[in-house]
Amino acid sequence: MNKDAKLIELRVSDENRWFLDVDQAEINGVVYHALIKCDENGIPDADCHMMVEKEKVDELGEIELVPVENSKEFNDALDMMIARQGVSAIENITDEDGCFELSDENGEPVKFELIDSMEHNGVIYHAVIPVDDDDSFVVLKQSFEEDGISFGTIDDDNEYEEIGNLFLERFAEEGDEVDE
Repeated sequence: MNKDAKLIELRVSDENRWFLDVDQAEINGVVYHALIKCDENGIPDADCHMMVEKEKVDELGEIELVPVENSKEFNDALDMMIARQGVSAIENITDEDGCFELSDENGEPVKFELIDSMEHNGVIYHAVIPVDDDDSFVVLKQSFEEDGISFGTIDDDNEYEEIGNLFLERFAEEGDEVDE
């Protein structure tokens, strides 16, 4: 987890849910928060879905977070957070060792190490290694959707092979630089 991320509990649809508050941005006096749904231990859900909410002051002067319903407002806030940080969104959930956890299909936490990220044809991809299996890497695709950012596997075999090969080329180039 990013050292600046905060674990918060919010009431959503009459039930309390846990989120990592990974970033904030202020636009025209309104503060926006990037939130990733997680469990009570701070482990993000498998799809690592991100949402943006904004601060609103209630009648008692208390600050509450409310959903951003306007897609342009949502995208503007998210774009500002990403541009300001100059890093990809996945780095917001990594610890100081470059590791993060996702829940598998059984709800069990799986720890991954982020080894590289790249942009290709307007899409951001991440090469990650399961910490318990350092023999092979997995490629995650970062998607920007109307309601947030998500990280998932690549379903298209051709796309997966193309991006996997691009990462392998980058790793080989880095190895050549180390050897020199």
